[in-house]
Amino acid sequence: MKFKRKNTKQRKKYIVWAPPYEKSNGVRALYKLCEELNNFGYDAHVFSGPPYKEGVRYLKKLTKEMKKNDIIIYPESLPGNPLEFKRVVRWVLFYPGQIGGDKNYEKNEIVFSWLKDYYDAPILQVQHLDHELFYEDKNIVKDTDSYFVYKGGQCRTFPELEKAVKITYDYPQTRKELAQLLRRTKTLYSFDDKSALNNEALLCGAKVKIVTPDGMYEHTTTEEVSYDYFKNEIENFIKITQDERSWVNKHFLPRWIFYKISTPTHTKLRFFGFIKFKYKRRVK
Repeated sequence: MKFKRKNTKQRKKYIVWAPPYEKSNGVRALYKLCEELNNFGYDAHVFSGPPYKEGVRYLKKLTKEMKKNDIIIYPESLPGNPLEFKRVVRWVLFYPGQIGGDKNYEKNEIVFSWLKDYYDAPILQVQHLDHELFYEDKNIVKDTDSYFVYKGGQCRTFPELEKAVKITYDYPQTRKELAQLLRRTKTLYSFDDKSALNNEALLCGAKVKIVTPDGMYEHTTTEEVSYDYFKNEIENFIKITQDERSWVNKHFLPRWIFYKISTPTHTKLRFFGFIKFKYKRRVK
């Protein structure tokens, strides 16, 4: 879905750092964010290595001008600022430091988080569930149970797991095969309460039970069905990151010595005590 937006002066471009496209939901979210930013009329590219996914806008070479003027978006799993951009956005897609990356971020970074549980920052989510791939087919017999561990860690065992199919990062090999398995699944026992797989299983008509050290509870989706929910969050992300004041306050001087003088034709930034005003004071 594309949106028409008013022309703005000196619109900053977005570069999303991401690993090669894979079935990991975090990686797919990075690519989806790039797609959504382009849909909103902003120039956005993915900076990644091969193999390259068809239909993605890739950027294969960086320039000094890009590093100075554009915005880089890093996931929490990547430590530091390896591409040496002036403007850094950190998107926290999981608990910082758990699967790589730093636990704390530089003060000059603007941080967004998928969930408040991960990091106390403005929320940014994208609609990443594939409804064309994950859906319920009532003609398919549900003849198995499945279980999934991944980031949660297997905290306990119980008889239902003995005959259940174990879903791993490598099995099933493709997302199409994963969807086929979930359509056959009666109950998915998930040790990872934050995984998107839980909601994908619900879309396929499976029951989902979250396993904890103390027992289990039934999972019901928290995904917003309205696209407006995600649209508002992306608009807020754009508003914050495109506003030069967000970066000036982080890279230059404190707010109390930041002066903005607007004229009908342009905006000038002046810093008290460093640049003198060109106009003369009125003499009484």
